[in-house]
Amino acid sequence: MKEYGYLFQGTEHEQAANKFASKVQDITEFLLALGLRVEPRYPQNLKVVYHDACHLAHAQGVTDAPRRLLASIAGIELLDMSEVNMCCGSAGTYNLEQPDIAGATDMGPATQFD
Repeated sequence: MKEYGYLFQGTEHEQAANKFASKVQDITEFLLALGLRVEPRYPQNLKVVYHDACHLAHAQGVTDAPRRLLASIAGIELLDMSEVNMCCGSAGTYNLEQPDIAGATDMGPATQFD
């Protein structure tokens, strides 16, 4: 939805699509903007590893908001995993729209659909 302006470029819907796309946020961006703070009922000392969803990190560029929300939970130590920037080549519908490029990732060939 963040790419609607691009998808409707050159059509009669371009202006409306751009206006709509400018309002789209991932839920983590929305919750962070609200100032959400999570206080667990039974706090524990936990180590948590978060892996970015490829569509969120690589297609939308959202990496900070999910981490900040998790880090705000009392008793959580947020850790990064190795190869955190590894891309599977399948951000949203990317593997359908760009099968050759998506298939060139280190994660192996993308599934192609006719």
